[in-house]
Amino acid sequence: MGHGFRVTGMKQFLLAAILVAAAFSSRAALTIEVPPPAPPKAPGINVPPPVRGGSTNAPALPVKTEDVLKFKNADTLHGTLVSANPDDGVRWSREDAKGSISFTLANVSEVQFANVAAPRTSGPRAVARLTNGDSLSGEIVALTKDALKLQTWYAGELNVKRPMIASLEPGMGTVSVVYAGPNALTEWQQRAGQPGRGWSFKKGALVAAGGSGGMAIGRDVKLPDMASIECDVAWMGYVNFYMLFYAENFENYYNSDCYALQISSGTVYLQRCQRNSGMNNVDQYVNVESLQRKNKAHIALKVNKQKKTVALFIDGAMIKQWTDRADFTGKGTGIGFVTQGQPTRVSNIVVTEWDGKLDLDAGGGAKPGEEDLVRLVNGDKLSGQLGTIANGQVNFATSYAKLEIPIARVAEIVMAAKTAEKPRRQANDLRAFFVDGGRLTISLETLSPDTLSGGSECFGKAGFQRGAFQRLQFNIYDEARESDEDDEWGEMPAGGNIRRIMRGAAGANILINGGLILQ
Repeated sequence: MGHGFRVTGMKQFLLAAILVAAAFSSRAALTIEVPPPAPPKAPGINVPPPVRGGSTNAPALPVKTEDVLKFKNADTLHGTLVSANPDDGVRWSREDAKGSISFTLANVSEVQFANVAAPRTSGPRAVARLTNGDSLSGEIVALTKDALKLQTWYAGELNVKRPMIASLEPGMGTVSVVYAGPNALTEWQQRAGQPGRGWSFKKGALVAAGGSGGMAIGRDVKLPDMASIECDVAWMGYVNFYMLFYAENFENYYNSDCYALQISSGTVYLQRCQRNSGMNNVDQYVNVESLQRKNKAHIALKVNKQKKTVALFIDGAMIKQWTDRADFTGKGTGIGFVTQGQPTRVSNIVVTEWDGKLDLDAGGGAKPGEEDLVRLVNGDKLSGQLGTIANGQVNFATSYAKLEIPIARVAEIVMAAKTAEKPRRQANDLRAFFVDGGRLTISLETLSPDTLSGGSECFGKAGFQRGAFQRLQFNIYDEARESDEDDEWGEMPAGGNIRRIMRGAAGANILINGGLILQ
């Protein structure tokens, strides 16, 4: 054959196309869609479907035994936290290292903990939402003219300055947290046959880089019959994904018995997935035009299995409640997410038992102004001036009467905006994420495997059980944290169906999918 080479098959066709284009113009540009080669048949993650009506997933996942230290340059290091403070930085230990290793706090992005504590929720649970976006849960002991006394399982009694409180939700009841995460990719199971194109785990989130549709990931969370499922979802381009619940099979979800919430651009559907019947809409879809102007949203589902109802909240506003007129189709107890080609990021997933109450103005639906606002569990609203809370009674003055309202009848209290104050940013502030949802901003003093100590203008100095937090974020005011898009989303999948530009000109290189063909 000499020193030549033989061009056959697809290469002959491509070379001919290139030469024809070059004949028309020596500076022509030709765009050719080149499908990626079929991936080799290598072993993938195979999730066997469960027995109908049985457990959603096969073997139990291994228990996490190591903490994870993440750096600002996206490096990660497994091991165990020894301590952290502003002067000495983070001290870290590993089995393969002698003694502890020290890192300056300026280079650290996040610490994820292997072991966390189970929340103790024996008493009534209230949530105090602060003006900086933080939230603290506990039992309301009292509200004075100066502060809220909140008894917590993770820090004892906290005294939160009243002007720092945006709202109170005393009627949360006793809530059992079923799952809070994600904490690692190993907790989740992916649809097989997607090497290099599946989901990854970055900065406490599940990330699908996009490029192809149908990428599914899920896990069994043992959904109760009355469930609240919440998460934050972000996307690039336009939103297009499925959220699966009461799922039994993530490998072939569309031909199994579950429900799927589909959000596509500005339209939202609830669909029944059934074996041998495919996917069918439940009732009418709903248009949410605001999703077309956003790139992220907080999604919350409230499901009553017995009543066959599914209520959807987006960014705190109730969008629609569906009622399935047929039998409840969900046979499993798992949740999952499926992308449809768009890069998608899912974080802050919290699954809890639900008390059946629909907070129609939850998450800031009530608009605070010159007066305080009280919303009762029956939906009634009162505006006026909040006095104190003591001995289970809320003292509230309206324009026509002074009232004493049993706290059990109160769903939400929204503080007047005119009295609100925001805490100032402090040196060494970090953001701590509770295992049962919510977050806390605190200026770090010391961190050990058992205790996180620090201060805030909201509540002064305090010590917290370290096990109450699933992860900590450092350098939270660093602009690079917000702008590092590649680190948040990960790289696009190699070999995806992405358009490549081939430029044919005298002396120019010609590349197809990044490979040099002619020079």
